[in-house]
Amino acid sequence: MISKADEIKLSMQGNISKEQKSKMSICLNHYAYIHQCIFQLDNAIELLSSDFASQIKLVSSAPGITPQSATTIISEVGTNMSFFKDAKHICSWAGVVPQNNESAGKKKNVHISLAGVYLKAILVQCANAAIKDKSCPYFKHRYDSIKKRREHKRAIIAIARMLLTCIYNMLLKNEAFDNSIYEEYLKRENTSKHISPNLDRIILFLQSQGFEVNKIDNDISPITT
Repeated sequence: MISKADEIKLSMQGNISKEQKSKMSICLNHYAYIHQCIFQLDNAIELLSSDFASQIKLVSSAPGITPQSATTIISEVGTNMSFFKDAKHICSWAGVVPQNNESAGKKKNVHISLAGVYLKAILVQCANAAIKDKSCPYFKHRYDSIKKRREHKRAIIAIARMLLTCIYNMLLKNEAFDNSIYEEYLKRENTSKHISPNLDRIILFLQSQGFEVNKIDNDISPITT
């Protein structure tokens, strides 16, 4: 409400009664007490996590992840990645992969699992921050691409899964986030879009318009039928 303080002042007419003043005083004191508790908790967490300072710095090098977020993530997954078989294992354990409920060739449920209650929440927050990080546009590019097909919620879970995969590899190899790798991925994807359009869709469209299509050396030659 700080940004609306002037509007609030204009909307207030008359005087504040003693009862209202006492209630407001109690609320403000409670607000200050909560902030004091948060400050004490932050100090306690910083003291307990001092032994993992190097790993926290490593994880926070990824887009969208602050040192506070990195501390929360490490408190959930630890620093020894040998407990997980691979990146898919840790993503499944964290609950950021769709469940596989298939019968007779039909998928009945593609919702994500209920695992990783605390870890999943912080990963989603980091994912929302990562797609806004202009220093690494690849995550925003992937989010936009998935969102077109799967909508926002599934797209942001996919980005959270990407981040956790990055974290797994960074802790496993003891290496900081390398943005150059994702810049190269983005460059290749953008190049492939300009050079090689989706010929299959073009062919299907031409066939739907009554053409026969001969595909030779990535060129298409429509022939009227």
